[in-house]
Amino acid sequence: MILSLISIAIVLGLGYIWMTRGFFSALLNLLCVIVAGAVAFALFEPVGYLVLEKSPTTGFLSPIGSSAWAIGLGAPFAITLALLRVGVDKICGKNIGVKTPVNYAGGAICGALAGVITAGITVLSIGFLRLDADFMGYQPVQHGGDSSLMRTSSLILPVDKITAGLYGMASETSLATDTPMTKYYPAFAEVPPTLRMNQGNGSGKNAILPADFKVNGWYTVGTDKTPLTALLSDAWTAKTQPVTDLNGASFPATSKLYGFVVEFTSGAKEKNGQVVIRAAQVRLVSESADETEHVTAHPIAVVTRAQVAKINYARFRYDTRDLDIASVNGDSAPKMAFEFVVPNGFRPFALYVKNVRYEIPAGTKPPSEYPDVASRDAGIKDGTLLRTTVDPEDRGNTGLGSTVATGRDQEDNSIQMQNRLPNGRVIQDGSQRGLGVSIPYVAEGRATYAPSELDARSIPKELKIDRFESTKDTVLVQVDVSITGKSSLLGKAAEAAEFTAAPYLVADDGQRFEAVGYWYEDREKIKVRYTVGEPIRALQELVNEGVALSKSVSDQKLTLIFRPPLDTTVVSFSIGNIEINKFAKPIKLDRVQK
Repeated sequence: MILSLISIAIVLGLGYIWMTRGFFSALLNLLCVIVAGAVAFALFEPVGYLVLEKSPTTGFLSPIGSSAWAIGLGAPFAITLALLRVGVDKICGKNIGVKTPVNYAGGAICGALAGVITAGITVLSIGFLRLDADFMGYQPVQHGGDSSLMRTSSLILPVDKITAGLYGMASETSLATDTPMTKYYPAFAEVPPTLRMNQGNGSGKNAILPADFKVNGWYTVGTDKTPLTALLSDAWTAKTQPVTDLNGASFPATSKLYGFVVEFTSGAKEKNGQVVIRAAQVRLVSESADETEHVTAHPIAVVTRAQVAKINYARFRYDTRDLDIASVNGDSAPKMAFEFVVPNGFRPFALYVKNVRYEIPAGTKPPSEYPDVASRDAGIKDGTLLRTTVDPEDRGNTGLGSTVATGRDQEDNSIQMQNRLPNGRVIQDGSQRGLGVSIPYVAEGRATYAPSELDARSIPKELKIDRFESTKDTVLVQVDVSITGKSSLLGKAAEAAEFTAAPYLVADDGQRFEAVGYWYEDREKIKVRYTVGEPIRALQELVNEGVALSKSVSDQKLTLIFRPPLDTTVVSFSIGNIEINKFAKPIKLDRVQK
């Protein structure tokens, strides 16, 4: 309701302003607004991607990335309109006199039309910001009775839909291009509010980088003759899942099921270290055989890991309102397969994950075609559907012995399964600086101290912060990479590694886990970083943060912190694909840390 009133106020306000300035001036302004709107929609994606790529991931400017799509639409509109207005005012400095009633009426109409476009782009731009899902009482797409996403409401004066519809139509007619807006964004006005339908009612990530995910493949379930009802059950829930399209209507009985396997990187993770995806944040756009009709669909289910320590997948339905599907803690490259209902005769051509587009090559058949749900479910259970990193049949050829060391009998002293702060250090409550704490744990953040500040002997017990926060299904592992350790970054093996590569703990099943922080000490300072949602993606990050080891300095100590899943067995430490330290015995992470 509030956003409706603001939109109406913009339209009426601009209508009144331009009514007082006359028809000719109002007409020129309307033309400027129309052109500025066309420029804004044309540059929306290029500017949005540019902002995503260039925005910092840390510091007080980091929120810019989550505003990329808002900037991509709003900034070109505002800048173009300002430049056009200055130019027009220079060229046409005087109004043309007409009869007063015509002057007023024409000015009011042109002003109101300009107000509709201005208000529409304003509503759309604001909608892309990281705000509540029902910001100012407006949420046009919500979950219906069967929990499918449905169009449910509109502004009193739907300036967003009018504006998006106007430029969508123009992209096929007067401003026609080879890639019309209606093809890639059949319902542009619904994109901003659906991106806000995320974890925490809008507090989760609403934007990621193109490099934060990749599509490993896609598949179909069923044949042209398979009824849709036969595709809406699975081995985990036999009951047929009720589904509807965005208009609340049933899908055609011959619709097919498409699945897309997406692998995420660390950049897609939330602060808690997990990738969290709701159905509204992923959409699939399909087109009819004659390319005249385009439809948008959101996933009805997702396939992802069901257990922490094993590569064990299951299918989860998006059949509960506001369901968050999260990757397991500690999974460094989580994979998810999103399944969509697509009407028969339509071809999916664009998959969007938090509005980053992946184009499906035309004329290519799905790499995998499952004739029925039973064969699809078998592919889920044995892991082949998600194309696991290491083929289960090849895992016996790792060259590892059968002896597994636990955290209590490991032989390599550079590897410690513990969540205590390294080197016996303790932080005093009240001096956490950039760290988020929950006594006695460091929960997240970065900070720098003088060594004398972290002397455990001088800190009262009730004020001690002496460990990193973990979870019941993850284990903290500390790897000493100082000059004297077996995992040293200054050793011969590490010399071959690139500084653009990330450090990893590697498990016996091929999984790799990124470092989520470090503890660095030298004679003058101690630097700590613990950022579960922002793993270390390259050794260069350490250098950029003032953490650089040298063979000529003997008092440097650097410990990397990892957080793999409980019951994982780790076998080596590597930098990128370069193995730095293959452990004498595999280490079973079997200890729950408190």
